[in-house]
Amino acid sequence: MKLFAFVSFIISLSAFAEGNTVGGECAYKKIPGVATVTAVEACKDAQFYQCKKDPVFVDFEFKPDNAAEDVWPETNIATYTTADGMLPSLAWATENGLKVGAKFKVTKFTIEKGTCTPIDYEFPKFTDVPAYCF
Repeated sequence: MKLFAFVSFIISLSAFAEGNTVGGECAYKKIPGVATVTAVEACKDAQFYQCKKDPVFVDFEFKPDNAAEDVWPETNIATYTTADGMLPSLAWATENGLKVGAKFKVTKFTIEKGTCTPIDYEFPKFTDVPAYCF
């Protein structure tokens, strides 16, 4: 594993030294739709990046407004994370209405160019409140 990480690092440095772009310069397709919360369950596994106070998995299913626009429908079942990638706390999820059956207008972003995160979701109703996590 260490050898793989070292080789990847060297390849990245080599590409950078040659003037090649590594990551960045990404473009996304925006796909509007609705996310329905399918589960809210306690996270008891420390391997996940999570709030320290009562972290939860909030699973949802995305349905695009126009299914023909969604080139990766297999990614429409996902888990909500805060803007910095953490599983949210139960208090935050509850305050923001994240309960089973709740529906939210969401935008799905699918990568079209570059090597950034390939899929992301934006829940415009929410704001992250770090105080709920610590």
